[in-house]
Amino acid sequence: MELADYSVLKKVIFEDVYEPAEDTFILVDALEKNLSLIQQLKPAICLEIGSGSGVVISTLGKVLQNPYYLCTDINPIAASATQTTSKSNGLQVDIIITNLVDGLERLQNSVDLLIFNPPYAVTPSEEVGASNTFKATSGGFKGREVMDRIFPLVPKLLSKQGLFYLTCIQQNDIDEIALIMKSFSLDMTKRHIKELLG
Repeated sequence: MELADYSVLKKVIFEDVYEPAEDTFILVDALEKNLSLIQQLKPAICLEIGSGSGVVISTLGKVLQNPYYLCTDINPIAASATQTTSKSNGLQVDIIITNLVDGLERLQNSVDLLIFNPPYAVTPSEEVGASNTFKATSGGFKGREVMDRIFPLVPKLLSKQGLFYLTCIQQNDIDEIALIMKSFSLDMTKRHIKELLG
């Protein structure tokens, strides 16, 4: 999959928006590795939570033409960046400035592809949501304070055949995340960086 062009974003914007980095590219690689599965799904609704620069959703939009693309971000500057990146890549994306999926109850059981590259760094809890930069990176205790808020909502959002892609690191306690997903009757497949990078 060819990475979406985000050169239209000015360098100064990355003072307030998470700049695409290794985790962004690993998430794109994971989506690419599963592209045939995603295409077979024929997703009608794709939702990216915390879209930041818009690179992930715009990259996906270059290969999946038909879905309705919806993104959320709590940061208005990130929402603008997502809009700019998607438009420059010929993709129509609706973006909502909200905290995670607040106010999106109408999407219940209708999201076919859910994507989330959360703040996963282990940090002091007081850093979670402290500023635009910290919002994008600070995960608090176990790096999971933001993730743990979205997990109970995943089964409510996903359609019957829906897929959920999440970026996390070992310090987030991936085995415990798998147990949480299982408690919601969701199967989780772990992919390690080595597998994704070949």
